[in-house]
Amino acid sequence: MTFNGSRSSEEGGGARRWPFAQPDIDGAIDDYAQLAAVYDYETRWIDSVRSSAIAMLAPQPGETVADIACGTGFCLPALSRAVADEGMVIGVEPSEGMMAHALARCAILPNVQLICSPAQIVRLPHAPDALLFSFAHDVLQSRTALENLLSQAKRGARVVALGAKLFPWWLAPRNLWFLAGERGYITTYRGLARPWRLLAGYLHEVKVRPLAPGNKFILTGRVPGAAGPALAPSDPYPQANDGSAHAIS
Repeated sequence: MTFNGSRSSEEGGGARRWPFAQPDIDGAIDDYAQLAAVYDYETRWIDSVRSSAIAMLAPQPGETVADIACGTGFCLPALSRAVADEGMVIGVEPSEGMMAHALARCAILPNVQLICSPAQIVRLPHAPDALLFSFAHDVLQSRTALENLLSQAKRGARVVALGAKLFPWWLAPRNLWFLAGERGYITTYRGLARPWRLLAGYLHEVKVRPLAPGNKFILTGRVPGAAGPALAPSDPYPQANDGSAHAIS
């Protein structure tokens, strides 16, 4: 495991400034130090949709795939199998507590490299062919992080982002429950109506699909440049009740 970077908030540190401040790296590290031991159990309800996101990313043997904000490493073994011995999986995670669980999970996977660093400053050892953002809300709200990561990706690299979002307006009362549940997992409510908005602005071929019951989404796209292997079809994803898949130009 490689350690890289330091504990600093995106705007230089300071007190937590809920609810619509910039992402707070220090706050996230502190929160996940408390969550690490129970994270896999508390998030078991999203295991199937995370597996589906991996299928949509369609990692290929020999590729380099980056799992951004990889947490305890749920997605890493499946990515490792998909890229095979000749490929590489890079897991990036700022929390040492979460990283410790990821390291244990991947101890016998020689093609997985873990880097404990904020996404805003991480240096990837190889240019990824594909990037996965799985429930990485704070990263998606940071232009610094997105520009750092995408600038290191290959031209035409595939991108899949999966995460939480607000319920549509006709289910607005549920958002009180939703926001209460998210606190502790994210450090800002900024962008929760359309969490993919910043990322989509950097990509081509962007499609966003809401997922049932309306408080999750999946995004697919490509880093600008020559096209690589095709993304897997989006058909496995359930149709949500707040609209159909759509492209963002």
